[in-house]
Amino acid sequence: MTVPRFYYSGELDPRREIFLDEVAAYHAARVLRLKEGDAMVLFNGKGGKYPARITGIVKTKVTVLTGEWQNIERESPLQIMLAQAISSADKMDLTVQKAVELGVSAIHTLATQRSVVRLSGERARAAGFESVALGRRILRTETAGIAALAAMQTLWGDF
Repeated sequence: MTVPRFYYSGELDPRREIFLDEVAAYHAARVLRLKEGDAMVLFNGKGGKYPARITGIVKTKVTVLTGEWQNIERESPLQIMLAQAISSADKMDLTVQKAVELGVSAIHTLATQRSVVRLSGERARAAGFESVALGRRILRTETAGIAALAAMQTLWGDF
């Protein structure tokens, strides 16, 4: 069985006891049914990873003790940016998920002339975080806000 990976938004240090956020704690304790003493990996999107062990589970709180930082480099040396027109919610979630899994470093959502669907930036960020945690990437993908196509052409020039 593979060791589960969790994104932690705060600072990570070796041999530090931390609380997982509410979503990660629920997933660890209720969905994966991890128990005290089980192993996991924590990362914060800044490179590297921290092996960790669960030291306590009380209701909705999961406490873990981090191990030593491990320098793991899995990112492509290429900086790939994706400009994606807004699509329906399910299709947009899938696009963000697959782009993150493939190593895209930034996703720019475009509001085109024919766009009728509205997408919140928070939904796109959540899909991206889930994809990074489920995949083997260490760094987070930047998800920029929604921009007009004309603004992207000004930023990038003719593409």
